Amino acid sequence: MIAPPCVVDRDGIVVRAEYVEEAERLVGDYVDLDRRVRDMLGVHSPPTPEIWLMEEEFGETVNGLSGFTPPIVCLERGHHDNRQVVAHELSHHYQRRWPARLPTVVDEGLADLVAGMARDQLEEVRERHYHTLRRTRVQSIDHVLELPAEDFEEIPHLWGSRAVRSVGFAIVDKLGVDGLLQMCQRANALDLDAVPSDWFEPVWSAVASRSFQQKEIPPGLEVVTLL
Repeated sequence: MIAPPCVVDRDGIVVRAEYVEEAERLVGDYVDLDRRVRDMLGVHSPPTPEIWLMEEEFGETVNGLSGFTPPIVCLERGHHDNRQVVAHELSHHYQRRWPARLPTVVDEGLADLVAGMARDQLEEVRERHYHTLRRTRVQSIDHVLELPAEDFEEIPHLWGSRAVRSVGFAIVDKLGVDGLLQMCQRANALDLDAVPSDWFEPVWSAVASRSFQQKEIPPGLEVVTLL
């Protein structure tokens, strides 16, 4: 993968793009997003990922956090919401500095919640996820909580991946960022590298009693079953 040629560095935020004017336009926005995400997650230590604005032809690495060191958030030029992508991927990056890892589903939910808050669009994000959950039936929450990221797209339904992420979002929305961090601290105190997935099952039971898990499906909604 070839780095874009033009580099702008402001307050430790490095943006690479094809044209310096393009990098200059982006860097101020991303400095603010980085600060907001750090503050929300209580993380104040470097390194901050570099941000590369790429052409679509670079394919497999765009719109996600790469495995490079230092890490790189690769964005696709012309993507409809690169601010959301950056905030979401920064959340993944900084959560790794918490005292314990989260189940993938919960980590995805946290990243969506943090991205919504960082962009002052949490209510829109919340409504989108709860709309998905209103047409979802979760029959085996332990299975969902143990899904690795690569299995999200394997769920045999068009809405499957979105529904799994919405389950994670609802759990994080119930706990809050501070509550989630306390779970990580508790796991760390027990010498656990990751928060056990079964710790989240009671949380899901609490949020699943909301109207979006009612027995009668509103007319016109198609049920998605997550086994």
